[in-house]
Amino acid sequence: MAIIDKKSMFIRKHSSKNQIMFAPSQRLSIQNLMTDFGVITEYNIDAGIHEWKLIPSSRILNDAPKYQRIDTATKAWRQSVISSILNDIPFPSFYFRRILNGNFKLEIVDGGHRLRTIMFFILDGFAMPKNYGKIEINGSHVDVSGLFFSQLPETVQQKFIRSNFTVETFESNNHVAARMFQLINDGNPMSAQEYRASIETELADLIRGLASTAATSADQPVPNQHKLFQYSDGEPLIGFKYKDLDWDASLAQMALFSSEDSLDMMDGKALDNFYQKLTYHTKTEDFLNLSEILRHNLDYLFLILLHIPDFKPKKNYLVNLYMFVDTLQKNGYQIIDVDVLAKRYLIDEAKRSTSVPLKTPEGIHVGNHSTYSELTSRAGGAKVQDRLTYIMSAFESEVDKTKYGVERI
Repeated sequence: MAIIDKKSMFIRKHSSKNQIMFAPSQRLSIQNLMTDFGVITEYNIDAGIHEWKLIPSSRILNDAPKYQRIDTATKAWRQSVISSILNDIPFPSFYFRRILNGNFKLEIVDGGHRLRTIMFFILDGFAMPKNYGKIEINGSHVDVSGLFFSQLPETVQQKFIRSNFTVETFESNNHVAARMFQLINDGNPMSAQEYRASIETELADLIRGLASTAATSADQPVPNQHKLFQYSDGEPLIGFKYKDLDWDASLAQMALFSSEDSLDMMDGKALDNFYQKLTYHTKTEDFLNLSEILRHNLDYLFLILLHIPDFKPKKNYLVNLYMFVDTLQKNGYQIIDVDVLAKRYLIDEAKRSTSVPLKTPEGIHVGNHSTYSELTSRAGGAKVQDRLTYIMSAFESEVDKTKYGVERI
């Protein structure tokens, strides 16, 4: 009840300011929804049947706006959705926002997983469970076990595509739409980064675009995705996937590190505060400078990993590499030979990864006897300067900096 109250209060507040405007509720059939989704039926004269096809160019409904979550639906979950429809179990409302974005006229604020599931089923992307049993159609019982949509009797197909749902459609700015998504999903488990990503600011938009996680998980084009998260010669350069928005989370830590000259904290609370910082909500000079630095450093990370393709760093170790590159440039060094730098970094990384705690030149243990792996994972977000000391220690000890492929500007 509290979730409904929060959503209602939000709608009432923004409606009074004309920041969100709802159209009257509609009841739309699956066939109507699929048409907006670019899935249409054509009659095959030779076979004497109707066939369903996906026509991407006719799609007007965007199912993966930038604030959306990753599609991690399992086959069993998708089958349960179809079962609910066939058994007339009520669905929560779909929430659409009216937009003007290329061919898209609407975007799904809530219900994308369900609509994709319906589309996949109609296009024979999966079948009903093998031992599912029978459903009731007009007093008769029909066994649909193990059947794809195209194999269902005509009466079952018609029942399915004529099933209808409540659709709430509204108009708003991006910020209000993203907040509506947060409120609707407030009862569902969301990672900390999913909450951060669901706000609408220039910083959140920058990180979402560079990672392009929602679009990647929905198999949509990713024109703004940084090449670091794409593939080179069929092999990924990084050693972790986008689950729980880990690509976005790593980028958020990188951007936070670049935003300050001497950062102390890079944990969840620090990231929350970073996303809420007003100077990064719009295209201020600070935001534009940070965006340029982040993209510049990511380009270097991509080039470095191309030279050491077997490294494939996990999330926190990729952030370590970013901290190294960013600190070099903050300290006035210019990378002149990426190959030399990459191979020397890999040698140092192997030495750092031992379990022996690091000591300063004065013999004092760094991080209260913490090892490099501990500072990279468990304590890394709360002891950024200790972590940075580990990362930069070998470089700082080297007299001849050209052995790292860098020179002072």
